[in-house]
Amino acid sequence: MTKEAKEIAKEALGRCTPHVSNLEEMKDLLGRIVAEEETVEGILKALRERVTSAEVTFQTDLRILINEILHLVRD
Repeated sequence: MTKEAKEIAKEALGRCTPHVSNLEEMKDLLGRIVAEEETVEGILKALRERVTSAEVTFQTDLRILINEILHLVRD
């Protein structure tokens, strides 16, 4: 994984912390994804794949994280 992708994922999670309901689950999932994926695009793809099978509240949490990552990449 590139340092940039890891830093973006970490910063996005930090910014999402006040807005998510399942913080520990989110941290665990993102940690596993970051260990497997090398790029921001790979992280986003893995998160999007998990949205469809997640519980409704966690779906919202994942969407918040995805949007924050996209926001950081665009800036």
